[in-house]
Amino acid sequence: MRKIALIFFTLSLILLSGCTRARGLDEKLITRGIGIDFKDDQYKVSIQALSNIGGSSEEEGEGDDTFIISSSDGSLASAVRGIEKQTGKEVLYSHTLVLIIGKEAAETKLNDIIDFFTKGYKLRPAVETLIAKEEALAILEEKQADEIWDVARLDPIKSNLRYFAGDLQNNYKGAKTWLLEISDGSLQCIETVLFKQYKWIGVLDKKDTKSLVILSGSAKNLVVEGDYIIKKSKANIKVDLSGEVPHFSITVNLKVDYDVDDSNKISEIVKKMIEETIYKIVWEYECDIFNFHKYIMNKDLQYFKDNESFIYDILKKSIYDVKVEVKTEYAERPFSDSII
Repeated sequence: MRKIALIFFTLSLILLSGCTRARGLDEKLITRGIGIDFKDDQYKVSIQALSNIGGSSEEEGEGDDTFIISSSDGSLASAVRGIEKQTGKEVLYSHTLVLIIGKEAAETKLNDIIDFFTKGYKLRPAVETLIAKEEALAILEEKQADEIWDVARLDPIKSNLRYFAGDLQNNYKGAKTWLLEISDGSLQCIETVLFKQYKWIGVLDKKDTKSLVILSGSAKNLVVEGDYIIKKSKANIKVDLSGEVPHFSITVNLKVDYDVDDSNKISEIVKKMIEETIYKIVWEYECDIFNFHKYIMNKDLQYFKDNESFIYDILKKSIYDVKVEVKTEYAERPFSDSII
């Protein structure tokens, strides 16, 4: 499969090159994954590239599809140039699948990193942008970029560069993406990192991330509380501004694989999960990833403008009425809970 993909990429690059004097494939480093780490005031850029087009015989293991090369410097641009000097090849970003940012880099240099890769459209908007629990390089050394991409794309949190960069600039909403880690050789996406205007706000644990997925209306074969399997979720949020404070009515419809006698129990479990997650996000993190402020804006624009400067005080005083409705349906077992 990888060799077929390699042939496809090669042909596409040849066709796109046209008749102009462009650099040949042997002069380009075709990237699949990029990792950015930051330590001791140095950026470390690591590139996972196609080996039989971009690598040298010394770096690429015999029969390998990709190889990894790294360079460190005080600026991202200089670190990338360091890779180009090592290989004698120009970095080609157009086939990049994933951008992985190490924890320390995400905590201290996220603004510079996103700015570097979005200016001049270096990376496509669809590139999955993820945070490594430790170092980005360790993820690339362990897994192929296409495998990382598959995991991120299958999971129900939009984590591509377009959404992530846009949400980082939102004054109210905040941004979210997956926290990647390797456990027993398996790539895990079970926690979510929250940012607000490029600042690392916190991490939603596995339980809170499941609440996020449910309330986002994108749960699919999601295991909660042991043996309950949520096959699908759909959420509807409405706001009433007629009282002293906003009153949010949150209705969550679940299609669940379990005995109908337990529908009340799972309803109570999910209701409590969502209420606790809303409290954490609104009160502790002040990071409105559920877009509650937007519901207020759409309901009454003047009300929002009048309260815009202290919208989080308004959200903290708001009433959040969560109702969970369950429909049971049989499904085959078991489902894996290793990845949300």
